[in-house]
Amino acid sequence: MLSNLENISYNLILQQKTYHKLLGQFISLGETLTDANDHKGLNSDTVTRILSVKFRMQQPDLHTGWRAATNIKSRLDVNYIFKFDLLSCTLAHLAVANGSYKLLKALLGAGADVNTKDTHGNTPLHLAVVSGNVKVVSALLKAGADKSINTEDEDGKIPLHYAAANGSLKILKYLLKKGAGINTAERKNGRTAVHYAVANGSLELLQYLLENGAEVNVKDKNEISPLQYAVAKGDANVVSALLKVGADVNAVLQAGVDVNAVLDKYNHTLLHCAAISGNIEAMHVLLAKGAGINAQDENGRTPLHYAASSGNIEAMHVLLAKGAGINAQDENGRTPLHYAAVSGNLEVVNALLQAGADVNAAESKNGRTPLHYAAVSGNLEVVNALLAAGADVNAQDKNERTTLHYAAINGNLE
Repeated sequence: MLSNLENISYNLILQQKTYHKLLGQFISLGETLTDANDHKGLNSDTVTRILSVKFRMQQPDLHTGWRAATNIKSRLDVNYIFKFDLLSCTLAHLAVANGSYKLLKALLGAGADVNTKDTHGNTPLHLAVVSGNVKVVSALLKAGADKSINTEDEDGKIPLHYAAANGSLKILKYLLKKGAGINTAERKNGRTAVHYAVANGSLELLQYLLENGAEVNVKDKNEISPLQYAVAKGDANVVSALLKVGADVNAVLQAGVDVNAVLDKYNHTLLHCAAISGNIEAMHVLLAKGAGINAQDENGRTPLHYAASSGNIEAMHVLLAKGAGINAQDENGRTPLHYAAVSGNLEVVNALLQAGADVNAAESKNGRTPLHYAAVSGNLEVVNALLAAGADVNAQDKNERTTLHYAAINGNLE
């Protein structure tokens, strides 16, 4: 499932190799073409014949090719579709697939049509997006390629699908600005840009799509949602991003994923991700299905640690109501209250204190209490809340430093 999603550009890469070979033949024939032009014998048939005769020439000279194209543009039909054994295409396709910006500009100046399809249904814009060449994409859009912004190739993919699959955020923004369908599903497999962004693992690109109206729970033709792909890929950051905007965790569980499955090398579970994202509905579903409420990741952090550090007060209440270990310690002996004190979130600190958090819990590594960390951050409200709850102002860490020492060191003696 996942390998197919990650390799969507494979066929186009093979096609680009063909393009490179064909352009190599064209631009290495600069002298021949120019000579034919000088004798007024250059037309589409002549070019086709010359290309056929010189089919195996190698080592292209881009400058010669560009000069030749400039010299012949008055007589050469720049929109002529050359038919080779492997594909049919225009010179614009050849230039774009090989990243030859000068040649493309010469062709555009001669009136090249930027919306023509090759044998595989690719417009020059498809090829430019796959290559990731922002400069070429921009030139094509300025030349009218926006008219084919949602044109499908033979697999039913539009350029936006390739931008998402390649993680090309700048190109993706260009395409969306020009009207690309953000929720367009490819005809063959039914996947959207979000599916491909998940497969690529580009968190920034995925978040941009989600912030601009992309549907998070859309399913492809195999009834697979982006969240299912993210779980299968083992990318907890992407899972959290999807859950944050309302991804339906039921679809994942119905597909047979273990509710306590470890998603990545850091031992994050779905409940860790739900707590980070603050997806309360997902948390209720996971807990009802038996998710380990005190599951620890690689660093010993539980979902409550993450809810406290990220300031998700509602997520904290859900976990505490279900019996989460309020004084659970991570690998350094830090409790959720330590994390709340570090973040300086007064509401979270008060919620933990009211639920019975140990205000004087000392971490095992350095012996610091939540008050030590509050003194470092200089958040007076948090300091006062901890003191009111009985925090020991004279408690020493393993370096025999009290909270007053840390307040002085950090200039927080007020």
